[in-house]
Amino acid sequence: MSVNMSLRAVVVVSLALAGPLAWADRDASAFHLPPWPAQIATPELHLTDTKGRPRALEDFKGRVIIVYFGFVSCPDVCPATLQKLALTGRRLGSAADRIELLFVTLDPEHDTPAQLDAYVRMAGLRATALTGTPDGINRAAKSFSVQHARIVSNGAATIDHSGGLYIIDASGRLRLVAPVNVSIEDLAHDLRILAAESS
Repeated sequence: MSVNMSLRAVVVVSLALAGPLAWADRDASAFHLPPWPAQIATPELHLTDTKGRPRALEDFKGRVIIVYFGFVSCPDVCPATLQKLALTGRRLGSAADRIELLFVTLDPEHDTPAQLDAYVRMAGLRATALTGTPDGINRAAKSFSVQHARIVSNGAATIDHSGGLYIIDASGRLRLVAPVNVSIEDLAHDLRILAAESS
């Protein structure tokens, strides 16, 4: 379930705006996934965890972070993505200990802390679920170029949203952006490199 402009299209637009050298990352050739343009600042995120504590990306420095936006009642893409992360984590072995998922709910009015905590366990990684006010969620989504909208599908209300995995290195810099259809092999390959950098 994705809006008309997919994550890949959003990234391409961002790159076009950044100029012809946007893809020029000194270590991009080592990775299989598209790099976040070095000229574009790492997005910001100021939300709360399921215990009500304020959290920002800086709180997680020292670990490789995967940021993913979704919601608990998502019927297809979100659970499939979390299952893919679980399979990726198994492939990574001990390197997975240096990786953390930040799952940002796009439905803070319905996703309870208990539901979010249970949901992120599907990822099989260390994970922190984040929530906040609708305005706070909208600001975080906009910062990451995530598009989302409430719609009615088959008579039921749901959220249409762009999907993707935003991968931040241990220094706090957004390095890679993976579409949700990324292969487990490519995802594991790049996460292993970043995890090695953090050790």
